[in-house]
Amino acid sequence: MQTEVFGTLATGARHRALLPVLRRPSPAPWRSLLQCLAAAAGARREEEPDPLVGRRLPDGRWVKARVLPAEGQAEARYLCCSGSGRRVEHSYLGAGECRRLMGEV
Repeated sequence: MQTEVFGTLATGARHRALLPVLRRPSPAPWRSLLQCLAAAAGARREEEPDPLVGRRLPDGRWVKARVLPAEGQAEARYLCCSGSGRRVEHSYLGAGECRRLMGEV
């Protein structure tokens, strides 16, 4: 069970990300049975949550959205924002740059 966040930004760019569940409820007995049946039927594996969306970078920016690649782009970019009130600055970073800033590379 995950939360999916998706939509279109004011720029027209589309975004989509799966967020991790903070506290997993105990699974109902029938849930495991349904998961086994779905796997046996060749159902698509559940995608992993995005590890960057919702995190704060060391420089104070928040990773707000995973922007889907536009035509001709190889990978998704991340919308990062900082500021408060009506003064918000934003920038776009690649996944590698976000991980480098977090010290995960």
